[in-house]
Amino acid sequence: MKSKLVIFDMDGVLIDSEPWWNVAIRNGFRKVGLEMSDEMCEETMGARLNEVVEYRVKKHSIDLRLSGDIENWIEDEIIHFVKTEAPILKGVKESIALLKKEGFSLAIASSSPHRLINAVIEKLDVADDFSAIFSAQDDPLGKPHPSVYIRCAVTLGFSSENCIVIEDSVNGMVAAKAAKMKVIVVPDPKMYTNPAWGLAEFKLKSLLELDPKKHFE
Repeated sequence: MKSKLVIFDMDGVLIDSEPWWNVAIRNGFRKVGLEMSDEMCEETMGARLNEVVEYRVKKHSIDLRLSGDIENWIEDEIIHFVKTEAPILKGVKESIALLKKEGFSLAIASSSPHRLINAVIEKLDVADDFSAIFSAQDDPLGKPHPSVYIRCAVTLGFSSENCIVIEDSVNGMVAAKAAKMKVIVVPDPKMYTNPAWGLAEFKLKSLLELDPKKHFE
C-alpha cells in the first residue's frame, strides 16, 4: 500500500514570510494611493497574489491598467524580504526529517508565484526533500478553491483520504478541506484563538509538536 502524502503550504508554514507579505502588499498599494490595514491584509491571506491585486483594484476603483505593475512591485519586494529577512520557522527541518524517516511522501502546494517558491526552496535547501512542488499560479483558481491540492494528489498518485495538509491560513484550510483532505493548522500566534480553526483536525503551536503517530493515523 502506498504511503501517505504530507502536503506543506509554504508561506507561514515553512518560512515566516506572512509579516513581510503584509509589508510588501502595503508598499505596493501605497504607490497607487491605497493604505492597507492589518485587517485588509488578513482578509486575503493565503490567496494568490494576482487575486489579491484584482480584488483590491476592483473594490477600491484603482485603474485596472496598474494591476500588472502592482503585482510586480509586490512580488519583487517579497522575494527580497524572503532572501534577506524572513526566517525559517521552528520545527521545519525537524519535521521534514521525521516524516521522511517515517516513510511519508512530501510535497509543497503554495499560492505563491514560482519565483518566490524557488527563492524559499533555495534558502531552506530542501529541494531534494519533496516529491514535487506546486504553485496555485498554474490553476484556474487559487485557495480557498481546492484545485492546487487536488492537482498535487492526482499528479503524485494519492487519493484525498491519504493526504494530510499543513496550513497556516483559513483560506488554505478551507481549500484542503474542500479537497477532502485531513488538515493540520499551525496558525500565527495572534490568530491562534480564531474559532475558524475548528474545521481542522489538529491545531499546533509549531511544527515541533508534529507527531506522525498522533496526527496522521
